[in-house]
Amino acid sequence: MFYVLIFGLPKGSAMLNVKINRLLKGIGAEKVQNSVWKSDNLKELTRIVVWVRNAGGNATILEEKIVY
Repeated sequence: MFYVLIFGLPKGSAMLNVKINRLLKGIGAEKVQNSVWKSDNLKELTRIVVWVRNAGGNATILEEKIVY
């Protein structure tokens, strides 16, 4: 099962954005588009969501389900 992470960071958080992108690449996540990543590693995605929220951003994990 795959999960989709969607996140947003406050303006001026370029270094944090780079760090989060590197963490996501490190867990083998696939970049769908800017700030949208897909992975099957729910535990690591949840850890990254905590990082984003603690930095003042917002983040959501969705369960991927293809309907058609």
